Amino acid sequence: MTEKTYYQEIDIVKGIAILLVILGHSFCSHPLNLAEKLPLLGEVVRSFQMPLFFVASGFLFSTRGGVSTLLRKKAARLIVPYIAFGLLSICFRHLFSSITNGGEVTWGVSLIKMLNGEYYWFLYTLLLIMIIVQLVRKWWILLCICGLCLCLSFTDFRSLNFMTLGKVAYFLPFFVLGIHIKSNYSSLLSFYQQHKAITTYISTILFALSFVKLGEGIGIVITQYICPLLGIIIVWIASKEIADRSWKIRNVFVHFGHYSLQYYLNHLLIMLPFYILASKISECHPLIPLLLIFSCAVVTSFVMLRIELQTKCTRFLCGLK
Repeated sequence: MTEKTYYQEIDIVKGIAILLVILGHSFCSHPLNLAEKLPLLGEVVRSFQMPLFFVASGFLFSTRGGVSTLLRKKAARLIVPYIAFGLLSICFRHLFSSITNGGEVTWGVSLIKMLNGEYYWFLYTLLLIMIIVQLVRKWWILLCICGLCLCLSFTDFRSLNFMTLGKVAYFLPFFVLGIHIKSNYSSLLSFYQQHKAITTYISTILFALSFVKLGEGIGIVITQYICPLLGIIIVWIASKEIADRSWKIRNVFVHFGHYSLQYYLNHLLIMLPFYILASKISECHPLIPLLLIFSCAVVTSFVMLRIELQTKCTRFLCGLK
């Protein structure tokens, strides 16, 4: 068996991605509407954070074995954490329903939402995408499906919440792109080394220009695909540069990347008290409560991770080996 090649920049990409996800969730709408006060920053952060995760997941995906092998491998990594943290999320939503924006929901409705992938949707959607890729296998069929998904971007299909099918259609092309990047990674790295400066400058300029509002048709393509792709390129370039240099910050990003799943699981449980805390300083510049929420979420998630690493039971429930 050939040993897998370790690319440190992938851990850094995942580390940056999870920090962007936590930052994106820091733009609360209740009880303090930071999303309204910092619209452009929120739009930039959210424009490519999840596509970046799906590209990285596709890069790390292996099509060896069948669907049964896939489910066996991903049961502990994705299914168990989804169920465990989904149930925890439901409990917290019921306990604190009086102070949440969503209000009170019955247990039956909550469980149906969980079965439908509405809690921790990333894990649910990722598993469905992996199953689709594993079932199809043939590249030309996958590309045809991705083409169909791109066409569906011009319809209301993306808003379909049943079993997160709208999200599956949107993120499948990014996942397949990650697989394609992995199979051509040496060539892409060689191209980047030869054209490092021009690639960085052009990607950055085009990314900034992609936030200019255009017509509905071309605007959808730019917003949903071109802008995220440019953001992914910029983060990947930054990650490669960090990996190639002896900067101490590299180990920080590698840590967040290695435990990105656990930070994703943890931070979603504990955002509400930080939203309430930030609302107490609503008179400050909106960046201050935003950074307060973000830093509190990161630190608390880190403490939770240290606790989860202590026992086999908590490691199992969190998807840790």
